[in-house]
Amino acid sequence: MSYFHDVRGASYGTHVLAHVPASQHAIYRNRKGTLSQNVLAGCGLDMYLFYVCPAREGSADDAWVLENGEQNRFPREEGAIYLADAGYGLRKGFLTPYRTVQYHLREQARAGLCPQTKEELWNLHHSQLRNVIERIFGVLRRRFRILNTTPEYNLTIQAQLILVVCALHNFIGHRANGEEDGFYQGSNLPSQKDSESLHSEEEIQAASGLEQGSGQGSDIGEMVVDRERRATEMWIDYVKYHNSRM
Repeated sequence: MSYFHDVRGASYGTHVLAHVPASQHAIYRNRKGTLSQNVLAGCGLDMYLFYVCPAREGSADDAWVLENGEQNRFPREEGAIYLADAGYGLRKGFLTPYRTVQYHLREQARAGLCPQTKEELWNLHHSQLRNVIERIFGVLRRRFRILNTTPEYNLTIQAQLILVVCALHNFIGHRANGEEDGFYQGSNLPSQKDSESLHSEEEIQAASGLEQGSGQGSDIGEMVVDRERRATEMWIDYVKYHNSRM
């Protein structure tokens, strides 16, 4: 965990089905061809959501959605790092997995295979830690089935419904006071994606062989160097550990 000592949480983009007028179908149609809101969310490692921004168009680019969120009060503690999906690209304050590394965590784990490079190891641990927010949305979709339907309200009310169920999630977590929530059972697998997520590992790997990001070039370069340093330290310790057991 020392490689992620300054990580305060994770960001996540998910698509929730939307009902919009015919005149807006084009901008709300996502890459899968369905009409949706592109929802940006952020959570802490304690499973509480601290930021939710619904009502972004389904066709909106992921990096733009995150940039828009930063301009709309996405909380940024000084020196804090957040884990993000590769679809958002590297940017200041956000660490992403390596794009060109095809490491399918669940399949590899079932086969009993170990990471072979520092990039594979980084992606594995990054996914395991960022999984906290994917678990939250898996729970939300099971607990509040309205997120899996297309409610025929106006878009403002649809966006408010998302905010309400996220607030209820935090309230239920607070009231549970550490007690086990049955909705979380079976939801802790690495890299678990909810049914409407468009950030599949295969799509991200195929999208580009280059690291992309938003913001100042120097900021992106700084994050590339930072990720490389962390991944290298993690790999060195990993190799030492395995050599000591031989």
